[in-house]
Amino acid sequence: EHPERKVRILGAQNKDAQIRQQSSSGGVFTALSDAVLQMGGVVVGARYTEGMAVEHVIARTAGERDALRGSKYTYSLCDKKIFVQTREMLQEGTVVLFTGTPCQVAALKTFLGKDYDNLFAADILCHGIAAPVLYRDFIAEIEEKIILYCQNYEGYLNLIKIATLASENNLTLSTLSPLSENLIAIVPYTSRKIYKDINKMFKYVFISSKYDT
Repeated sequence: EHPERKVRILGAQNKDAQIRQQSSSGGVFTALSDAVLQMGGVVVGARYTEGMAVEHVIARTAGERDALRGSKYTYSLCDKKIFVQTREMLQEGTVVLFTGTPCQVAALKTFLGKDYDNLFAADILCHGIAAPVLYRDFIAEIEEKIILYCQNYEGYLNLIKIATLASENNLTLSTLSPLSENLIAIVPYTSRKIYKDINKMFKYVFISSKYDT
């Protein structure tokens, strides 16, 4: 039998309002990663690729780290290669902050086989992750494409409803409007003709330049 463990639960958010707006859950990841980077460490986490897939990468600067912010709506490629690289950095004495889903953090610790004082692991509250093919299908089904990011948990729930409407081919500007709260919208240049309509729905809307890749 395992002895009863006492669990201490803390709530926190970043003091910087701008960072909170750029984050999904209060900007705690930015605060943690800032501390690790200031120690000369690295941050391992998930980012979107150009093809909107998700992969785990190593960030060594604040600029590289910023790409790891925000919610991801499909699972990331987090294979043995990234685990091997993480172990090598730990063995060299580098401070590492590893972030991911609970199963990814558990997989890393199992792979390492022992504890490291210079490893900080942070997982998320996982609500279940869609397969990449479903995520790609969702994007492809939207005739005029926009990119949505959650500001908080309420935004995440709205995004799930939007994804459901898209899967049922019922996603239009009129059905999107009631679900716009707590979401940030990015309008690609190729979809600029709907910018005015989107700008009326969302509190935070950005449009990309035609020179963006």
